[in-house]
Amino acid sequence: MALDTSLGMTDSKGSPFYAGKGKVVTEYDTETKRGTISIKVSDRRSGKAEVLLKIGADEAKTIELPCYEVLVTDDVTHKKTYYKIIRDSLIPDKEEPVRQRSFSLLGVSMFQKDIYSFQNFAIEPQNDEVEHFTLQRHRILKPERYIAFVLKNEEGTEKLLVGSGDLEKPLAVFENLALMRILDGNQGHDFIRDIMERERFMGMLPEIKMSLVKRKKVGKEYLLSETGKVDKIIYF
Repeated sequence: MALDTSLGMTDSKGSPFYAGKGKVVTEYDTETKRGTISIKVSDRRSGKAEVLLKIGADEAKTIELPCYEVLVTDDVTHKKTYYKIIRDSLIPDKEEPVRQRSFSLLGVSMFQKDIYSFQNFAIEPQNDEVEHFTLQRHRILKPERYIAFVLKNEEGTEKLLVGSGDLEKPLAVFENLALMRILDGNQGHDFIRDIMERERFMGMLPEIKMSLVKRKKVGKEYLLSETGKVDKIIYF
């Protein structure tokens, strides 16, 4: 079947074929409008995930972080897929630990331990209960080949990266980046494939929108032992 590629002018300002004064609208106009892929990051807990954090100068330890439910859908297929996401990004304050003493007797320390401090660069709405973002298309961060999206808020300011990658790589590889990591059981490839298949099916490159629901309780600082065990969480 031959594809009719003829297009008329339209008076719809939302159409990419709007010329400012066109009056002729063809039957193809509605087909050329961009659809929307929607990603909702909820505050609903969905288990925990083990990730590696760089503890000290040369070591990485496993730590458990909470996961949250993610819903992906679009306004053409209306297909719903669910994933998990890590919303917390822990970055070490410094490589050297702080030595803590539990108590002392006659000036002699009875017990002491080394504690590492990690700041949590959590991705949270600043004011509203829900913040909305537009996602730029997926990209690959080198050299780790970490698949990511750049998010922009309503003011157009780049705020963070949301991506998927190998959980065996320490988060410290991406120092100074606030990250949310998608979990799908396949190192994020299923999530990216889901987005790309929706884009292909919907035709013209759709917009990708993300809504982020504010959590009621967020850790501000994580104190970890040398073994990677959470010693204390300081909340906002």
